[in-house]
Amino acid sequence: MPKQANYVATIWDIDGTLIQSQEIDSEAYLRAFEDTFGHSLANSDWGSFTHVTDSGILQEALMNIRGQRPSQEEEQRMQKSFLNYLEVMIEERGLSPAQGAEHLFHLLREEGFVSALATGGWRGSAELKLAAAGIDTAGAPLVTASDFISREKILLQAHREIAAPAPVVYFGDGAWDYKTTQSLGWDFIAVDLEGTASWPREQTVLDGFSDTSKLLEVLRYDAA
Repeated sequence: MPKQANYVATIWDIDGTLIQSQEIDSEAYLRAFEDTFGHSLANSDWGSFTHVTDSGILQEALMNIRGQRPSQEEEQRMQKSFLNYLEVMIEERGLSPAQGAEHLFHLLREEGFVSALATGGWRGSAELKLAAAGIDTAGAPLVTASDFISREKILLQAHREIAAPAPVVYFGDGAWDYKTTQSLGWDFIAVDLEGTASWPREQTVLDGFSDTSKLLEVLRYDAA
């Protein structure tokens, strides 16, 4: 169980947490990078980058290739190409939400939680995927890599936007999500939609959100 008890604020990652979108997201990003800059992105081990965000990966990759960060116009072209690829892939393959994710934020509001989304993706792609997956996040602020390059700043801004007191918990699927929450002193709940991740035995892990009783039990856990 998480360390804290009776959470007020819940903050959510998107890819691999609310939506099964990691594969098409990575594929679209790699294609858009090559189209925009004429170089293939040899390293797709996202966890090896300093900032595991769309903007952070772009900047670091270009610094490694040419010793220069992207201009604003280049980043805009990259984002446009990325969105185009995502739209085509979603049309061809569809996009599945995590079980129970479609009405998750409505449930959380009804149960008295305040929520926000904090993702390392760019805003346009995040909004596209949420809409395509049919997830209603009405009333939940969205902070993205269009706002900040670092995940720490993205999460902190999401917390500021909901103006909620501690304790706060972040739901994510990646090792970088866990690392970020550790640096912020937040609790973390892992989401493993495919049942393939390896987390420590003591880590709370959910495989979706259709079991609302289990989710609420985790959020209202009384450490005492």
